[in-house]
Amino acid sequence: MKFSDFLNIFLRTALCTAAIVLLVGCHRKDAGKSNDNTSPSDIEIISDSDYHEYLEDYVDTGAMSFEEISEILNELGISVDHDTLEMAENSWDGMEPYETDPLNKIEFVLSYVGEGTYDSNTKVFTPSSDKVYCFKLENGVNDEAIETFFKGINSISGGEFEINDVKLQSISEKEKESGVYKRNIKFRLNGRSCSYDAEIYYDWFDINLIEYINQMLKQQKNSNRLYYNDGNITCEVFYCSDEWAKNFAAKTGCQLRTEGYAEL
Repeated sequence: MKFSDFLNIFLRTALCTAAIVLLVGCHRKDAGKSNDNTSPSDIEIISDSDYHEYLEDYVDTGAMSFEEISEILNELGISVDHDTLEMAENSWDGMEPYETDPLNKIEFVLSYVGEGTYDSNTKVFTPSSDKVYCFKLENGVNDEAIETFFKGINSISGGEFEINDVKLQSISEKEKESGVYKRNIKFRLNGRSCSYDAEIYYDWFDINLIEYINQMLKQQKNSNRLYYNDGNITCEVFYCSDEWAKNFAAKTGCQLRTEGYAEL
């Protein structure tokens, strides 16, 4: 075998491995398990067509400067002020390469842009962006986290919908100790009563709640949907059209979706 042939095979194998890691990710319900328990059935092998599609859509955000990222986001209508950009950059520079290498740098910046602030005393959420809302997926099951989520979603609605009158089912100590249970969440969307049974898995937010809200938006004939990316520990949510979501993915390499995880 020629060295050039061997090199091509090696590079293809390395790229494919990277693609698998990026595309497969970790199911939230497996988040508490040790990597030592991974079995061959947990590994998804992607097809050649998916692999080539991944290469076509790949954007090397790691090579971008933070100023370039700010320009891209501004082109998408997402304003990034100097202080927020500096905060994200300082945090990034303080991390080790093994921590930053798997991350999409644009997603990382967005986690600062859309975080907002919550005053636990007054229960007032102050958004930091009207285009993106970002929240942590872990520690996302207590009352404050769920109530803040709805307020964050309202802040990016552009006035097209409003969620209020949120009522959370009380949780027994036995359920809290087990870590795995269902919790009913009631709310009103544009005045219409909605009820969702969240699948609680320890501290992880049930991302399928976003899919449920989208179903309600569809029933109410809203043209836009909640699109989100939860590739890291944080989740970035946008209220936008399908065309905008595709343009966002093309510029950033961050694929957005409207549906949650299918049950295994």
